[in-house]
Amino acid sequence: MSDTEFAKYVKDGAYHWDAVSSSPSKHVAFTSGRYAVVMNQAVKWTDATVLDIACGDARLSAFVAEAGARFVVGVDLSHIGISAGRIRWNREQRGTLARAAFIQGDGLKLPVAGNTFDIVIASEVIEHVNDPREFIVEASRPLKQGGTLIVTTPYRLTETPLDPHHTHEYFPGELTELMKDFFSDVQVTVSHPAWVTSLYTLNGWAKPFRFLTNMLAIIGSNPFTAWPIGRYAAQITIAGQKKLL
Repeated sequence: MSDTEFAKYVKDGAYHWDAVSSSPSKHVAFTSGRYAVVMNQAVKWTDATVLDIACGDARLSAFVAEAGARFVVGVDLSHIGISAGRIRWNREQRGTLARAAFIQGDGLKLPVAGNTFDIVIASEVIEHVNDPREFIVEASRPLKQGGTLIVTTPYRLTETPLDPHHTHEYFPGELTELMKDFFSDVQVTVSHPAWVTSLYTLNGWAKPFRFLTNMLAIIGSNPFTAWPIGRYAAQITIAGQKKLL
């Protein structure tokens, strides 16, 4: 995580919670759509033990707990993000916070035991790492046999990453081949139509489109997950089941 991203927690607090709120001025349909795709993966959240790598302010972790996970552990380098998330979670969903724990730590050297979790989530992490194979090995280490790793990352649309903080962005086939070296069953979901993403991120005359998109997401019809992909997507979500011995 970059210094810029750490600074955003200082400036805006638990901003991922705002991004999925019902506030028209704060909701971010792109983010809420990304979380929805993760939660719609073909895994059993109920009674699962879940590790959320680079959990930030833990909004996705809270969704997991709300879905019935028995215990959720969030790991992140930013103690500011973790603290902001814990405070917000306690205020908005106190009943599920008892089933969560947070650890300040490095996603490349996870401070957790192996063969412990049913599900590991690495949302928007792999595009930041220099050695993706090393990262996948470490991310899968805490999984029980037959457990599932869920990875989300931007779909590669340009020769060099659009985000200067990204080391490498991926085509779906590229990431699938990497995951298949470690997992017996790999399922890919592409989402977030690139044309919607392009309009959504423009300023000026496109601001009404952004507002409309957010309002549709708030009422339960998020264009990033409901509208046609077209030729290109902007997001990849991939789930791999750990090979049984």
